[in-house]
Amino acid sequence: MTGREVVVGNPVTAVPGNTVNAIATCPEGKVTTGGGIVTLPSDASFTNEITYPDPNLPDTWLARAVNEGDIEGTVQAYAVCVDDTTQ
Repeated sequence: MTGREVVVGNPVTAVPGNTVNAIATCPEGKVTTGGGIVTLPSDASFTNEITYPDPNLPDTWLARAVNEGDIEGTVQAYAVCVDDTTQ
């Protein structure tokens, strides 16, 4: 695998009680090989955190979390990208 790069998506605000979705998209010519989720601040209470590749877009990683706490927080997805060798 060549051209490894980690891309962090834009933060999505999560008010208490809400479920939010975040995305990270690789630059053109790259595909995801993995990814994850970042939730902030550290004292926010997020549950049901899941991350997964978009089944329809090989350059996109998705993340979902529920803010179960009583303070606002943010959710960000990140994607590990490599050069797309199928092009």
